[in-house]
Amino acid sequence: MEAYAGIDWDRKKAIVAVLDPDGRSRALKKPIPHTLKAVNAFLAQLKHANPEATSCRVAIEAGNQRWVRLFHAAGALVHVIDSKQAKRFGESMCSSGAKADARDAKVLLDMVQSPKHRRDPWEPVSDDQAVLLQLTGTHQRLLKTSNRLVNQLRAHLSEHLPTLDACLTHFSSRWIALLLKAAPTGWHAQALSAEDFESLVAGTGMHQKTRVRVWSALQASDVLVEGIEAECLQWSVGLLVDELVLVQKQLSEVTERLETQLASDPRHVVLQSVDGVGLQLSASLLSLCFVGTPSHRDAASIRLGSSPVSRHSGQQKRPLVHLRRSASARGRRVSYLLGMQAMRNLSWARAMYAHARRHNQSAGTAFRRISRSLLRIVTAMLREGVPYDDARYIRALKDHGVPWAKDLKIPSPAG
Repeated sequence: MEAYAGIDWDRKKAIVAVLDPDGRSRALKKPIPHTLKAVNAFLAQLKHANPEATSCRVAIEAGNQRWVRLFHAAGALVHVIDSKQAKRFGESMCSSGAKADARDAKVLLDMVQSPKHRRDPWEPVSDDQAVLLQLTGTHQRLLKTSNRLVNQLRAHLSEHLPTLDACLTHFSSRWIALLLKAAPTGWHAQALSAEDFESLVAGTGMHQKTRVRVWSALQASDVLVEGIEAECLQWSVGLLVDELVLVQKQLSEVTERLETQLASDPRHVVLQSVDGVGLQLSASLLSLCFVGTPSHRDAASIRLGSSPVSRHSGQQKRPLVHLRRSASARGRRVSYLLGMQAMRNLSWARAMYAHARRHNQSAGTAFRRISRSLLRIVTAMLREGVPYDDARYIRALKDHGVPWAKDLKIPSPAG
């Protein structure tokens, strides 16, 4: 016998639904605080009300790891329910549109009692996977911040120094930060002497041709703001530059930690044998879809959302293919990047992409197709412990008569 509970949480408390002795669901009037002491007290109360129960199963909607860890630490079997699944299940029970925390908790209570609706109990990930998940998540957050800051600086340059903006392809060089803080407007650029400019960029590794091009851009800049307004702009741009420099330093630290973490992992070596799969992409794949040995060739692509789902009803001759909703946003992003990197670096992926676009498929759909194919290859590579063999895969495509692969050239062993 088991005891059951449905947990509808918010940031600080949770509304709980349990079963009465007569089997009816009811919501407890008193919310549970988000502390281990409170959760332990609740589970003790639940066991006391169900003395014959050998275990306690609770259902929690996905989105808050703290609540999941609290109930797991207290000894419960925790089933994390997908929010879309919980919503659809609730609508199947009541179509009125009514919503309340207690009602949501009762829906989760009903779901946890159904083996077909609940997932396997949650378990903590391994230490290695936890580290990779944290590092890749941190890298993604910092990269997003870096892109935002670069876009803000680009917007400033396009308004005040468009000639300099045309010279800059990236913002990673040290001299760019120094130059933007010293001359963020045409007024500052015109006041900068050649000696000041050379002194500013000395020792930064700036190429001589780049120096000439940038100096010419500064001299050609227009003076549209000056005086106090220009000084305020310099202060504002300086803040953005300092923040960008800090974020770039933090990104380097995350990269160093990832390199250390993956240095002794043989799976990382296998993954990086694929052109276009670098450190970040390899770490993301290992943390999201290659935690253990995949059960079948499409297990990894299902986890990332590369494998679509089909819908077929009535007299339809062909099923409609749709994006898989159950994959996480993070997984779908990794799938997209994997397909895009493969398209840039592998000839068969470029041919598949061109074929998809000729058939009016979107770029995202094409990238997911490529990702699904590459994940099947990678699954076999990791299972056998062998590096990527481009010639072997292209030869297999030709042997199977794949139309878009007929013009591909099989690379030589040395190439």
